Amino acid sequence: MVLPRALGRRSLRETTLIASFPELAPRDAVALVRAARLYQDAIWIAESEPNLSWVMFVSAIETAAGHWRSAADPPVDRLKASKPDLARLLEEAGGEELALKVANQISDYMGATKKFVDFALEFMPEPPIQRPSESFQHPWEQRVMKESLRKIYDWRSRALHSGTPFPFPMCEPPYRDGNEFAEKPMGLATMAGSAVWVIKDTPMLLHTFEYIVRHVLLKWWEAMLPNAKRA
Repeated sequence: MVLPRALGRRSLRETTLIASFPELAPRDAVALVRAARLYQDAIWIAESEPNLSWVMFVSAIETAAGHWRSAADPPVDRLKASKPDLARLLEEAGGEELALKVANQISDYMGATKKFVDFALEFMPEPPIQRPSESFQHPWEQRVMKESLRKIYDWRSRALHSGTPFPFPMCEPPYRDGNEFAEKPMGLATMAGSAVWVIKDTPMLLHTFEYIVRHVLLKWWEAMLPNAKRA
């Protein structure tokens, strides 16, 4: 299964946070429901259409991030966050001044990546309690997670704007390591048909990202509650 942890029985006694929903401000409640519906849709289609499930999981985070904070960073900072390779090339060719001029010209088209990454890192949960052996784990350090989130958002943008699907290895059921499941694709590269993906372009598996999305949204929900109600 693509989402093996979705199996099993669940107790409704564990859903105590839902009782706090009426405490939310109306705008916060609307944003939460929109993000939750995208997450729900992603769960339902994960086994049959994992590529679309990736798109919807990313959109769930993006919806919440858009409500959480508008992209008000300086244009050059947004350029470095969303297109670091382009920013480096511009600085090498014409210094910080050229990078600033280009950033000012394309600022309206930037910022989405940074907002997505910043939001996910702000509410990033602790690693799962049950994990595979270290060689099958996705590192949880902020630096590595930040790069993985950037890559995931880039794949989502390609999927929406050019019809390029998420890499096949990121849509596969996870390898089972004893009683646990690998958090990332295996090996240094994966080949399917005539396509090859190297490991740096396939940072994690769908079930790992589902864990992140679920807990990020829950922590964001808690953060929107009145001070006396926050966890």
